Amino acid sequence: MKEYFMRRLYLLVLLPTVLLTFRTYCQPTEDKGIKQVKAMMIDGKYRQAIDELNSIIKKDSSDSEALFYLGLNYEDISDYYKAAVILQKALVNKPDDVSLLYSLGDSFFSSGLINQADTILTKTFSLDSTSTQTQILLGKVLINEQNWDRAAAIYIRLIDSDSTNSYFYEQEAKCQSELGNTEKAINFYSVANLLNPKNIKTTLELSYLLYLQNEYKEAIKVVDTSLKYYRFNASLYERKADIYMKMEDYLKAVINYHAALAYGDTSAENLKNIGISLYWKGQKENTSNDFRSAINFLEHSAEGNSEDAITYFYLGALYKDLKNYNKSLDYYLQASNLLKNKFLANTYVQIGAVCQLEAKYKDALAYYEDAFRENPSDKIDLFYIGSSYDKLNDKSLALNYFKKFIKESPDADKKLLDYANDRIKALR
Repeated sequence: MKEYFMRRLYLLVLLPTVLLTFRTYCQPTEDKGIKQVKAMMIDGKYRQAIDELNSIIKKDSSDSEALFYLGLNYEDISDYYKAAVILQKALVNKPDDVSLLYSLGDSFFSSGLINQADTILTKTFSLDSTSTQTQILLGKVLINEQNWDRAAAIYIRLIDSDSTNSYFYEQEAKCQSELGNTEKAINFYSVANLLNPKNIKTTLELSYLLYLQNEYKEAIKVVDTSLKYYRFNASLYERKADIYMKMEDYLKAVINYHAALAYGDTSAENLKNIGISLYWKGQKENTSNDFRSAINFLEHSAEGNSEDAITYFYLGALYKDLKNYNKSLDYYLQASNLLKNKFLANTYVQIGAVCQLEAKYKDALAYYEDAFRENPSDKIDLFYIGSSYDKLNDKSLALNYFKKFIKESPDADKKLLDYANDRIKALR
């Protein structure tokens, strides 16, 4: 949401200049209707402007200027798909106009048409490689496509043009990290962190890479700097605790996981982490009190997430150390069953994939449904089931499962979410 308002503010500030630039390519005189439209746009009266522009276009459907403004107004009311359709019409007479191309690329990107956005913005960049806003938007599109090499090249250009912008370093670091260039990623994140130490996202990314490189003291130093600004942020304490766990400093790990709990992270995952750190602290110090505290946290974690085999494994280990062998065996068996179910579910998914490659869609569907029954927590199976029904031309059930997948897996792989959304549009 913040990004949207910043983009609209940017356009609002530059609107007179953009409109004037575009105007030089259009009609030599400006009629009263266009003047009114400009005033409405500046006042934020987008729907009134749309009505006025539709009246102008009704008289001349090829009026590129009116179509351009109409597209911008539809962007302003967040109807990006309609904006894209209109801006494409405007491009017919002005195929190389960079203002039109940029706005069309923006509309494609905002409506989720990423490939189209890439094509248009690549052309925009070829016509004007100095435009910062074009490069920024193209960089976002390329990252969305996971085209890390091209995105990295764009952000290097942006860094060369403005070496004080922490966002450019942060994005370049992300690209280098995805490309497997960890040292380069650390260097770029370090610069971003120096330029803007208040960016928690950069702090977490940088400290995690340092953690992976076993540079624990440096990682903690980065987190501590951020805690000076955000001393009540749970995710920062969790990161410190994770690092201390790797360092086998279990007391400090417990303290920091508890701090995360105190500052709002009551998740099953954090409760599990407290329990595990208490278990290892008890093992190191040979204290049964830590074991009993660990059991308390782990059992509460299991209430919040009954599908985590690791939680049950540690509960089994704790009750074993406390010589309560019946409970120990019970928890170990629960852990074993969960691991077995996940392994079996994954096997079914792989068999289903082979069946689908051989166009045996009914068989694929059966295996995907078996996988979901074995491990209902793995929501990606909903996507596979939906795609199988899609192949079997059962539109109703395909739609149902694709919608379920999107609703229950908002953080799933972007390509799968995009595909599901595209199929929903096509099947309606």
